[in-house]
Amino acid sequence: MQNTVVPEVEAQYDETAKLSEDVKQHTSKPGQDLINQEMAALRKEIDGLHANVTETENTLRTCIVQLEQYSIEQAEFTKWLEAAEGKVKTQAEPSEQQLAELEVHFIVPQSKDAVLL
Repeated sequence: MQNTVVPEVEAQYDETAKLSEDVKQHTSKPGQDLINQEMAALRKEIDGLHANVTETENTLRTCIVQLEQYSIEQAEFTKWLEAAEGKVKTQAEPSEQQLAELEVHFIVPQSKDAVLL
């Protein structure tokens, strides 16, 4: 992610600093002090902007990495869940032998002489 805001702001600040030097040559001492104070305040704001942009870029990078990790883990979980569902479905469907055993249990008790198993 290439930051284009800060270099543009830096270029504008440099241009402003040059212009302020030209103005200070034709300004009284109190006016020069005021220009210096304003330029220092502007520099502080630009530095704060740069720090804010850098912090935001870092946060976005972290979010992108976490999103990629989430996507990978979600895909792995989906595969696991599908496999588990397949096993449950397979185990839930009775085999022919299990059905035959169940039929014996249901049929045998119906006769009067049969012994319950």
